[in-house]
Parts: sequence; C-alpha cells; structure tokens
Amino acid sequence: MNRDGLKTIGFVLMALVGGAAALLSLLGIATLSLFSALLPMSLDEVLPTYIGVAVLGVAFGAWTLANAIMGLMKRPSRPFHLPGGWVWVAGFAAAIGVLLAAAPTDTAGLTLLRLLAALLPALAVLSFFTRRLSSAPGLASWRQAAAQASVTASVTMSWSFLWEIVAVAAVLIGAGVVIGVSPGGLESLEEWSQRFSDPLALQGGEFLLEPGVLAILLALSAGVIPIIEETGKALGMGMLALVRRPTRAQAIAWGLVTGAVFGVLEASFTQYPNTQTGAMLAVLRAGALLMHCCTATMTAVGLYEWVSQRRPRWFFVSLGLSIGLHAAWNAVAVAFAPLSAAGSRWVPGQMLLLGMFAILSGGAAFILVLLTKPRN
Repeated sequence: MNRDGLKTIGFVLMALVGGAAALLSLLGIATLSLFSALLPMSLDEVLPTYIGVAVLGVAFGAWTLANAIMGLMKRPSRPFHLPGGWVWVAGFAAAIGVLLAAAPTDTAGLTLLRLLAALLPALAVLSFFTRRLSSAPGLASWRQAAAQASVTASVTMSWSFLWEIVAVAAVLIGAGVVIGVSPGGLESLEEWSQRFSDPLALQGGEFLLEPGVLAILLALSAGVIPIIEETGKALGMGMLALVRRPTRAQAIAWGLVTGAVFGVLEASFTQYPNTQTGAMLAVLRAGALLMHCCTATMTAVGLYEWVSQRRPRWFFVSLGLSIGLHAAWNAVAVAFAPLSAAGSRWVPGQMLLLGMFAILSGGAAFILVLLTKPRN
C-alpha cells in the first residue's frame, strides 16, 4: 500500500480515536452521575476525579476529530507551534498559590488542581520548545501533532497499561512463590495478610516501610515499567514514521507531543488527598512531565537517525538512555514514598530526594534545550 493509502487509513483511525475519546468521556460522566443519584452509595470521591479527566477527554477528542476530518479533506495544516509559554506557567503558578491558600478538603479546588496541573505544564513545555524549532527546516504540522497525540493516547497507553498489568502480576506471583518456599515464608505471608487487611494500614502508607514491599516496588517502577513505557512511546512514534519519513524537527515535535500526552494522562489520575499535599504533588508531576517529554524526544531523535539517516544504532542508544533516565526518576519516587509515609522523622531524607527530583527535572529540561537547539 502506498503512503497516500496509509494516510487515509491513519486519518480514519484518528477520527475513531477522537470520537471515542469525546463520546466515552461524556458517557462516563453521565453514567457516574446517574449512579450517584440512584444508588445509596456516595461517589463524591470518584466524580471530581472523573470530571477533570472527562473535560480533557472531550477537548482532546474534539481536536483530534477536527484534524482527522481536515486531513481526509486534504486541507493544508499550519506548522506546529503553540504560543503563550509564560502565560501557561503563570496560570499554573497562580493555581498552585490559590490552592495552597484554600481549605485542605476543598473538593472543587482539588478537581480544578487536577485539571490545571495536568494541562498547563504540558502546554508550557510544548510552547517553549516548539518555538525553538520555529527556524528549523521541515517543521511538523498541527495535523502531525494531532496524529501523534491520538496514537499516544490509544496505542502507547494501551501497550503500557496491558504490559504493566502483566508485569505486576508476574512480579507478585514470583515474589509470593519465592517467599512461600523459603524457610518461614508461609508464616511471613500470613502475617502480611493480617497486617495489611486493614484499609487504614494501606491508607497511612505503613506498608511502604516494609523492605519486601519496597524491593518489589523498586523492581517494578525502576526496572520493568520504564522499559515498557519507553518502548511504547517508541512504538507510537514509529507508527507515524511508517507514513512519513521525518525530518529532525518533525521527529522532535513528535517526541514532545508523545511525552506531553503521556504526562497529562498520568497527572490526570493522580490522587490528591488534600489541597496542600496536592499542590506539592502537582509540582512533582510537572517534573515528571519534563522527564516524559525528554525521554520521548531522545527516542524520537534516535528514530530520525534510524529512519531518515540509516543509522539504527543511535535509536537503540537513545532508547537505552531514555529508559535509564526514566528508571532513575522512578527509583527516586520509590525511595521518596516510604520517607513521606514516615512523616517528620525523615525530613532531611525527604529534602534530599526532593533535591534529586529537581536535578533530574532540570537535567531533562537541559537535554531538551540541547536537542531543540536551532541548526543551520
């Protein structure tokens, strides 16, 4: 099949993804609202979370669907550049400031925070770094950005979700077997079952202080999950490369969009226990967004070297570096969780790990600056 045929198929799939995103978001919020009205159980904790996700889903679906229709009509598409970088940063900072001053249990505030914390940092990153590409030859178009966003939201996220479930099940079963056959292992499993059968023990985060639990989390978060997610990002960008052999600027734009969509979807489902803690988590999620954009962009540059320059080794080098950066971020996050659960006893350790988050976030931003540096 020629590339025009692949483009047509791609636009049809884009339309399906966009329509499904908007429709499922609306149906989901309507169903939850109906259950909340008819059932005796309270859905007050579920509805705010889903409202923010649904708003993003409808907006994303409408944008993707519009670009798909324009592509099928063979209308031209402008170069991809999002204006207003400092406006998005100022909006995010204002939202954090307002929520720090809000009541800790302000449900409406937490819903707004979840929405703004997911979206505004992503818009800022896309604005700053697409602007740096504005003088490069062969810029990506808005339609390419929409196509990459739809592939990321569907293929990349589905790949990651499926294989992460498999990985979690495999690691838990493997750990259970190893503990069970070891001396005193069955007694240990029974003790764990009794200790953590109480939901309050899980809510307080005490289970994170167990060395065994910490080892399992580290194996998953800093070992398996970075491989799955970075491979999924590469797979999504590779699908677009089947239709169009990218220029370097186009590949970088694809990477930025992939990382931004991935980061937005992750941040949308982050649980905020209160406005003050939520504000801190929102800032950390902005750092995670930078990490996701950096790793996806490094992989995208490697994909450009492979597809357009016939140098496949650089793709595998860049993919390896992306997995390494992602693993480092997740390892710090796993280490931070038990210290946070321990409370004031471990404040120095918490501050050290927050400093490491800042270094990794700053390093990701610096790498993006280097990758988007204008070339003659």
